[in-house]
Amino acid sequence: METKVRGFKYGTFGLRKEWLHQLLAKEEDFFSNNTLGPRQLGAFLYFLRDCQLIDKKKNFTQLFSILKGIFEREGIDSKIIWGIIWIDLCFNSPLFRWWANIPEGFYTREDIINLLADSYGKRNTTIISGYSSILETLERSPIGVYFGQGVVKREGRGRTVLKERSSSDIPSLLPLYNLYKLSQETGEYRFNIKDIEDNPLSPQKIFSLSSEKVQSLLGMSQVIDFFDIDFGERRNYIVLKNDLEPIDILKIY
Repeated sequence: METKVRGFKYGTFGLRKEWLHQLLAKEEDFFSNNTLGPRQLGAFLYFLRDCQLIDKKKNFTQLFSILKGIFEREGIDSKIIWGIIWIDLCFNSPLFRWWANIPEGFYTREDIINLLADSYGKRNTTIISGYSSILETLERSPIGVYFGQGVVKREGRGRTVLKERSSSDIPSLLPLYNLYKLSQETGEYRFNIKDIEDNPLSPQKIFSLSSEKVQSLLGMSQVIDFFDIDFGERRNYIVLKNDLEPIDILKIY
């Protein structure tokens, strides 16, 4: 599975918390009554499609209804809401999947643009837009802080990004949903957590976690019913239930 960067379709905009808040609060009314400019709205619609919250005709999906329910209980800062959105964004947006696979470290604007240009194969204005979309998503949503994707620091007029292993508590539902998405992508139902740590769509990459941490999250009692453990020779495999889709995990949960 390649992690080459492409698909700079969000203009210079990132995914902003206040936009998602308006959408979840207003539902259908949002499309005719919001605070976004036309180009911002166009970019946000691409984000919503990539997060699987709307279809191509702007109809809300089943996932939207589930997130709306969580929003009503937990509010806009819910880690489960942002975790599900981040997983779907990584699965459907090559730009954000690419960023999730950039190693931990300290990055200047120039560093990120150079890395984007190396992956894309050329340096042009779309690269600068891609940089802006990543930076604004980290700065204007909780994704960077919650999931080890990068904390933006302002230095004069410039900004730097510090990307380090996630230290915040991650709900155990998230790596489980991630594995069911990976299963849907690969057709596999049996995973050894250590073996998938270099997969660009693994929970380790998406949430910046060690394999040990992922295993301990999956060992929590509230998610253990969603898979079996196969104690093979010297390694344990997690065996997902092949009659469940990723959305079923969220519904049952």
